[in-house]
Amino acid sequence: DTVEEIALEKAGIMKPGVPVLVGPRVPRAVLKAHAEATGSPYTEIEAARGDVDDDSADFDEENSQIARAALCLLKEMAGFERLDTQAIEKGILSRPPCRFEELDVWWDSLASQAAPDKRSLGSHPALARVVLDVGHNPPALTYLCRKLQRTFATRPIRLVLGMSHDKDIGNCLDIIAGSGLFLKHVHLVKAQ
Repeated sequence: DTVEEIALEKAGIMKPGVPVLVGPRVPRAVLKAHAEATGSPYTEIEAARGDVDDDSADFDEENSQIARAALCLLKEMAGFERLDTQAIEKGILSRPPCRFEELDVWWDSLASQAAPDKRSLGSHPALARVVLDVGHNPPALTYLCRKLQRTFATRPIRLVLGMSHDKDIGNCLDIIAGSGLFLKHVHLVKAQ
C-alpha cells in the first residue's frame, strides 16, 4: 500500500554479490538496508538535474543516466570487458518504442498519394509530429507533460489518451488539464 512496501517487495530480487543500482526517485533507505542485508554492492544515481522534485527534471535524461551507470557496472563484470565507452554511448541513444518516440507522419492520406515528396506540397503542411509515450500513471504523466511543455511550448497539441480501467484516470486527467499544454483536442480511448 506504500511506496516503501512496494520497494521492499521489488528488493526481493537482490542477490548476494550482485550489484544493485538505484535511481533517485525511490525510497533509498529501504533499498540500501535490504542490499546490505543481502550482501549486494549498492550504488545510487543522483537526479539528472537538480532536486528530485524539480519541475525541470527530464525523465528521459534520468533514464539515460541510469542506463549508462548500469552498463558501466556491467562492463566491470567478467565476460563484458569488451563493452567500451563508445558502445555504451551508442546504446544510450537507442530508445525502446513509445518512450517519447517522435515521428513525422502524413496527416492526410490524399496528400501523401498526390505528393509523396513533402517538398512539393509548398505551403500545405502534410506532415504531423507525433509523440508516442507509455506514461500511464500520475508521476509518468507529470514528467511527460513537463517534457511536452519544454519541447512544444507554443505548438497546439492533439492528445490521444488510452488507459486501462485500473489506472488512476481522474488524477491523470487532472494532471493533463493543469499542465499548461496548448491542448487543441483531447481524445479519450478505451485501452483493452
